[in-house]
Amino acid sequence: MTSKTGMTTKTIGYYAAFITLGLSLGVLGPTLPALANKLNTDISMLGILFTAREIGTMLTALFGARLYDRFPGHRIMTIGLFSVMVLMALVPFLSTVWILSFVVLLMGLFAGAIDVGANTLLVWLYQDRVAPFMNGLHFFYGVGAFLAPTIVGLMLVMDGGLQKSYWILALIMLPIMLYMARLPSPEHPKVSHEEANEKVNYVLVFFIALFLFLYVAAEAGYGGWISSYAVLTRLGTESAAAYLASAYWGSFTIGRLLGVPAAMRFPPERILYVTLIAGLFFIILLAVFPLSVEIIWIGTCCFGLTTGPIFATAVALAGRRLRLTGRVTGLIFLGASLGAMIVPWLIGLLFPVIGPQVLFYAILITIGADIVVLLGINKIKGIASNRKDFPVIEPEL
Repeated sequence: MTSKTGMTTKTIGYYAAFITLGLSLGVLGPTLPALANKLNTDISMLGILFTAREIGTMLTALFGARLYDRFPGHRIMTIGLFSVMVLMALVPFLSTVWILSFVVLLMGLFAGAIDVGANTLLVWLYQDRVAPFMNGLHFFYGVGAFLAPTIVGLMLVMDGGLQKSYWILALIMLPIMLYMARLPSPEHPKVSHEEANEKVNYVLVFFIALFLFLYVAAEAGYGGWISSYAVLTRLGTESAAAYLASAYWGSFTIGRLLGVPAAMRFPPERILYVTLIAGLFFIILLAVFPLSVEIIWIGTCCFGLTTGPIFATAVALAGRRLRLTGRVTGLIFLGASLGAMIVPWLIGLLFPVIGPQVLFYAILITIGADIVVLLGINKIKGIASNRKDFPVIEPEL
């Protein structure tokens, strides 16, 4: 039985690890213009970096997630943290798109280990009480994703450039890696013989994975390309565009923080319906007024605020309707990885063909489709379907 103090120290470790995850994923978008200049390539060609990163994350979801069912979880997370830190420090020295793509793929591989590990181990630690703690975990991802473009923007203003940006972010990861290395790993939760032999509802797993595919496609697509959109449409300088990304991730982080008390009061389904519909409204607003500086800033902040709680809420929903082993979590996160890999890459390809406004069209489609998928999820029975303390909420149409 884990003591309250032990649970707290482990939770702090997972939260800190998610800051590093946000740093590693949040830095790429605002540094794309600078990377394109350094590598002497068109910015649309760097959409391959999103694909490379998510291929790495996908490989972890497919093959690496099962390691958490077999080995001490904190050991795996420490290796992931150390590797991401080293790879981050190497980025400013890379001279070709292909070498950079390979390094970003490796970063995705080890970042995926941090992602799957923190989500799985937190569910093991708190089990049915995980919802508010899960929202807290993903709040700290937002903290890292907000800090990354903020630091990039400051370095660009101070002429620190790429090198100092990536080195500062790598240095922030060092004490977090050392903290995680000293923590004992939680044990795999004990289950009854009946639960151990219970068949996994792979239809439900598929729909939750599809839900995360669409949501993460929107999150990664918007966060990854909004800076480039601002530069290409001449709505701001590179440093101002980086701050626009900071505004998105900052409001996104506040949304995740608000998700903590919301998770204590409302079922996940209700939270998901409200946030998705609100996010759809604001992305429509952005699509209608794509060249208004005021609307871009307001819409970006509101879109981040409303969609921030979605990922953590969906994982909490999965934890209550499925028994989350490392393997099941890996399959669910495979959907998220595919979404972050495919859609941002497609957006990059379509930038020169349709124009930068394709960003808003793509996000509108994915959020709209996600609402439809959520309707489907609520038609599928899971382990919590008949529990009085956790009702399945049908939308009021």
